[in-house]
Amino acid sequence: MRFLIFVLLLLLTLVQCSKGNEEKDEYEIINLILKKHVNTYSVRIFPKKGYSDEKIRKHFNDSLLHTGKLTYYLYSSIDKLDTTSSRRTIIKDKKIDLSKIQSLEINRIDNIPCKDRMMDSCDPYFTAAYYFSEIKFKGNKALVMLNFQCGGRCGKGLLIKLLKENNQWKIVKEDMVWIS
Repeated sequence: MRFLIFVLLLLLTLVQCSKGNEEKDEYEIINLILKKHVNTYSVRIFPKKGYSDEKIRKHFNDSLLHTGKLTYYLYSSIDKLDTTSSRRTIIKDKKIDLSKIQSLEINRIDNIPCKDRMMDSCDPYFTAAYYFSEIKFKGNKALVMLNFQCGGRCGKGLLIKLLKENNQWKIVKEDMVWIS
């Protein structure tokens, strides 16, 4: 009887450890992909719509591109397919703890700063959005889908294959699944 309890406790411990490692690996993979794919064309914050002076508006937009300092907003969830319902398929969000994402070359903000709604652009005008699928693991391999959307007829989907070597994840192959 003691042996059976010991075996059950050992199995429970192993299951708990593998879940913790999987979460750590998820954050490493997300960070690796963000470092590779998020760039200065990802988000811009424009002056208010209908801004009266187009020269000032153009200067503002150009200055964002030439400063080399870009701030981006990252939505804190991963798309996860839920197939438990036989009537319909639902996509639900899996929350991401953004404090676990390592710093990138660009700054991240949690909300758009707005002091004066008349003068400031209080709404972000994103030129792109990144969506991660649920990451699937098999041993030292992982597979994730990254969708990059920049409008109704603009974007691409990448199927990213990763391999863990020497305790570090590396992108092995990227296949373009769709392009618009």
